[in-house]
This record gives sequence, C-alpha cells and structure tokens, in this order.
Amino acid sequence: VYLSLQEAGLLEEMSRRGVTSVFQFGVDNVLCHVADPTFVGFCSLRGADCGVKTIAKADPHEKVGVLASVGGKPHVVEYSD
Repeated sequence: VYLSLQEAGLLEEMSRRGVTSVFQFGVDNVLCHVADPTFVGFCSLRGADCGVKTIAKADPHEKVGVLASVGGKPHVVEYSD
C-alpha cells in the first residue's frame, strides 16, 4: 500500500497537506476500533513508525496470524485463513 502511495506521489502530497499519520487495518477484523485514539496516541508518544495490536493464540492450532521479530524487523511468520 505504502509503496503504491509513494510511487503515485501521494505520500508527498499528504505531507504537503499536513497529514502526519495513516491508520490501516485488516478489513476482516470486526473487532478493530478504527482510528482508536488511545492506540494512535500511544504509538505517537513512543515515536513509533508503526504499531500493531496482537493477542495470544487460544491454542496452538488456532488459525490466526503470528507476528515475530526476524532479524530485528517485524514479520508475519504464519498466517492461516
């Protein structure tokens, strides 16, 4: 998404217009609080380039995404539909 925004010149345009943050979420996450001000504020105060909310799997076979740090960078290491 962000590469496309950059290639289209939209990140520069957004910056020019004073946009400082972008909120993105998985459309299949019905529990997501869109533009949750507490979470957005937390990320901003921490100086985070990005943020993600996660919860532990209910059991090892639960079909949910798994996030991990790989080489010091965040990655989705497992995802099952």
